[in-house]
Amino acid sequence: MPWMGENFLAESTTQRILFVGESHYLNKPEDFQQYSNKEMTRKIVKDMAIGGNGYGSPFFENIHKMIFSGRQLTLEQRAEFWKNISFYNFIQMPMESKKGRPGKAEFEEGWRVFYELLDVLKPTACIVLGITAGNYYKQGSKHKGHFLLKDYQWGDAHFGRSRSIYLQLEKPPGQPIELYFVKHPSNYFSPEKCRTFLQLRNKGMMQFLKNSVQMGK
Repeated sequence: MPWMGENFLAESTTQRILFVGESHYLNKPEDFQQYSNKEMTRKIVKDMAIGGNGYGSPFFENIHKMIFSGRQLTLEQRAEFWKNISFYNFIQMPMESKKGRPGKAEFEEGWRVFYELLDVLKPTACIVLGITAGNYYKQGSKHKGHFLLKDYQWGDAHFGRSRSIYLQLEKPPGQPIELYFVKHPSNYFSPEKCRTFLQLRNKGMMQFLKNSVQMGK
């Protein structure tokens, strides 16, 4: 189940931004049952993204640095930010280890679920935290239903070992959904380069995200 901040679907909101992670990773095989809980992603957002418990992972901290120009967020600011966005993992099953990687079948299934989720959450834009899902767009396009592909571009911005991907979908009658694929926010991640890419592509989205938190002086 996706995390959905309490303000995400508010009638007054001008934008609905969905952050898309890749997958959960088991610390040990016996954790599989725990990670199969449908509420697991929501629990992790509460604990790690909002509660600030990183457990050695820079994932959520790098998301914050990407949006807020490298600044550290207080616990209050974290809670404020996550009230206004949604988040889920593209791959719907946990990897068996930290080094595990989803394959073609998992990414294709991920696209099927993604299209279903678009109809539920109705985001205006998605920031996909990992390039690989974009590489499997064609395999997953059989599941797109009434969504139309309007644009697909490989970007020139380099983030460590990866380049950016931009994809625009449209749901008739004329409701565009922007997808921005950036480097996974773990190793070799550059918050500055990814922020520059997102800022160039969608200043309004980035300003909306920054305005969601009172940063102070």
